Amino acid sequence: LQYIYTEEIPSAPLQQLGDLICLGHLVTLLLLSDMVVKRNQYGLTALAESCAERLSSMLSAQNVVQVLQVLGRNEGMSVSLGQILEQTTAKVSRDPELMRAIVSQLCKIPGEESPNKWVTPRRLKVDDHGRFRGPDGRVQIFHGLNVVQKRAFDPFSSLNAEDMANLQSWGFNAIRLGVMWPGVEPVEGQYNHTYLQVVRQLVDDLYSHGIWTIVDFHQDAFTERFCGEGVPDWLLPKLEPIQRTCSGWLPEVAKIFGQCKSFADLNYSTDPKTGFPNTSDCLSIGFDQYSRTPEVVTSWGHFFSYESIQQKFHGFWRVVASALKDSAGVLGYDLVNEPLNGDYFHEVDLLKPGLADRTLLQPLYASVGQVIHAEDPGAILMYEPDTLPAYLPLAGGVRPVGFTRGPSSNSTQALSYHIYSCGFATNKCNRKGDLPSEDCPICDEMASSAVATREADARRLGGGAFMTEFGACSGTPICLSEIKRITDRADRALHSWAYWQFKYSHDITTVAGPEEGFYNLDGSLQESKVKALSRTYAQFIAGSPSTMRYDAETGAFRLQYVTTEITKGATKIFLNEKMNYPRGVQFNVLNGTGIRHQNEVQVLADPGREVDVALVRETLGPFQGSFSSKGGAAARLRGCAAARLRLPAWCWNIYLQFTG
Repeated sequence: LQYIYTEEIPSAPLQQLGDLICLGHLVTLLLLSDMVVKRNQYGLTALAESCAERLSSMLSAQNVVQVLQVLGRNEGMSVSLGQILEQTTAKVSRDPELMRAIVSQLCKIPGEESPNKWVTPRRLKVDDHGRFRGPDGRVQIFHGLNVVQKRAFDPFSSLNAEDMANLQSWGFNAIRLGVMWPGVEPVEGQYNHTYLQVVRQLVDDLYSHGIWTIVDFHQDAFTERFCGEGVPDWLLPKLEPIQRTCSGWLPEVAKIFGQCKSFADLNYSTDPKTGFPNTSDCLSIGFDQYSRTPEVVTSWGHFFSYESIQQKFHGFWRVVASALKDSAGVLGYDLVNEPLNGDYFHEVDLLKPGLADRTLLQPLYASVGQVIHAEDPGAILMYEPDTLPAYLPLAGGVRPVGFTRGPSSNSTQALSYHIYSCGFATNKCNRKGDLPSEDCPICDEMASSAVATREADARRLGGGAFMTEFGACSGTPICLSEIKRITDRADRALHSWAYWQFKYSHDITTVAGPEEGFYNLDGSLQESKVKALSRTYAQFIAGSPSTMRYDAETGAFRLQYVTTEITKGATKIFLNEKMNYPRGVQFNVLNGTGIRHQNEVQVLADPGREVDVALVRETLGPFQGSFSSKGGAAARLRGCAAARLRLPAWCWNIYLQFTG
């Protein structure tokens, strides 16, 4: 053990006997984890002989929690460790990253603080195909939600244990969590470590429910003083001179068309307690209007150009990454939410698609990425393009991003992008965030273009792609149609996604209203919205996927992938039985074995196999499922088997086809 730490991890030697005891216990737990039934049948020799194999097929942290719940502190931990350690030392010493993962994941007994704060967990990586892969080599796909509290704490915007259990039962495995700069640094240079501890606890608690966290620096309209959220108020004097009139040729022209108004022109009232604009006044107009005020536009320009301001921003990210660097639940860091393209009132060229990405955001992201990686090496950095004009129909629709490179290496970066039909495709939406009708050809075209363009961007730049926002609608049939429009296309591209958002959370900077979340104003659950988002999908894929499709109307699902040697564990497909398969489910697997669990199908297959999984609802007739697209003939699975019989593989393989 001394050799392992002094030779492979010289900067962090064992300091306390407690660490040594913990290490001994964790090796025993690892061995017994999937041998609980066999441990009385086989002796220590068998355990020791298989130890190296068990270490190389390291359990995920989610499974470790289950193991610890089974084993507890029982007599299994008193097994002699002599032979086990003798067999494992050589293996572990050759893989210090594995040792770090073992110590960080297994030394933490539920209810206790981890004794190894210096240990860095094994982060997710992005493979050469842009897929997120865990330490065990499996591809992971994320379906999640945003949780961004834009004002002070309110119990109606909770994220507690009951919420997390519900999210897990609905199949969500990611949360994009707003970590707000005013909460982290309410006074210049004074960091609120209580706030950071609460954030850390949320990340850890979510992870114990199988949910990863995207750490999001969230802003809209730059700051609360401008009817938004983002930078702390103490930063504004450092951004002076801030322009407060629509002067200059472009602002004057914009003013003629009502596209430039200063805050003085808006005549908002002020809350005497906070000194900020009253929320009711802020909500009287669309929040996008604030991003066209000279105050916000020039503030963004100075944010990019003032070196002292960027150093303050680095300080924010440094302390956040330091607080979360040893939390296994961090999926990645989203560097800036929906950045504006600088002071385009006075540098009109910044309205050219991609220019702000290349000249303003790219250097900022590179420097922030270095700060984060100094604290949390190996973490995925998520970076967004400028909000304007990449999605403006008047600017030619969805444009490629202007970056020439990402902020990090390909394995540790992912392009973060948003899709909203309201605002991106049309401005004819109501205040609830709903389109005029379910049928919206321009919305279909924009959604397809956005996903395809961002996929091409990610392939060109290297790394992954993650749709971190969409939705923000009320739960009407029109909203459900929008959810299907976006998620169908994201799933087809094998992109992970996060709906905006879980609860209202005082979201005054939105195209929607309080009903954009999962709950109505009376606290009742919007079950139809939850059902629309609780889609069947593969959370873990033991190989390289090529196809994943789901039809919300029929419940039909198909997954195709090729297994690989490097992958450990089973493919896991989530399905919400209560909402989407009330009469039951039928499934078949080609070139593999399917195992049914509650709300889950696991698939096991040998390396090098082309696995094909089909899953459909139990029905009372021969029609089992449909995959179709607008304008294409529905290709149906039917006539293959009588009701309530397993579908023969040859049958669904022939008839279950996709169009579009």
